[in-house]
Amino acid sequence: MTLDRSIPETQPPAGPAGQPEENGADPNSFREGELALLLDRKSRRYLLTLAEADTFHSHLGRLRHDQLIGNSVGGWYRTDRGHTLLAVRPTLGDYVRQMPRGPQIIYQKDLGNRLSGAAAREQTVTVYVDPEQPSSSIVDRDIRWGLLGFKSIFLFVFGGVGLGLLIAAWRA
Repeated sequence: MTLDRSIPETQPPAGPAGQPEENGADPNSFREGELALLLDRKSRRYLLTLAEADTFHSHLGRLRHDQLIGNSVGGWYRTDRGHTLLAVRPTLGDYVRQMPRGPQIIYQKDLGNRLSGAAAREQTVTVYVDPEQPSSSIVDRDIRWGLLGFKSIFLFVFGGVGLGLLIAAWRA
């Protein structure tokens, strides 16, 4: 995909789709809180949520969200370093590819598939091994905060009950 740099920075909405909605907002313009997908000249994709005072930063320069909010979807926008970016609404596929990912439980059969796939693609896989106990190897050492919080509840509840029983036994 090549970008035509002769197109102006913003374009007005075209055709009947550019008619205002009931609240007076143009459906072909970006609004605060919406997702926007920026494409550069090498088709790199940048997904962002528009906010009034925020700025998008990249190696291409900075682009203020204010430049997009209220302006047309599908328009070309110039960064402070002179690079042009195409701003569109992301499709579901774009969102799924760009959305943040968290840690996940990986079962042994799935881990085997991932490791053999990485070996087929000749990718490096980091594994942490204890030479004293090789059976306790760790392939993914991310902290799972949800699980830690869940287990902390049991720690405080049962620890508190146990501490209360000890104090009661000590006073008696």
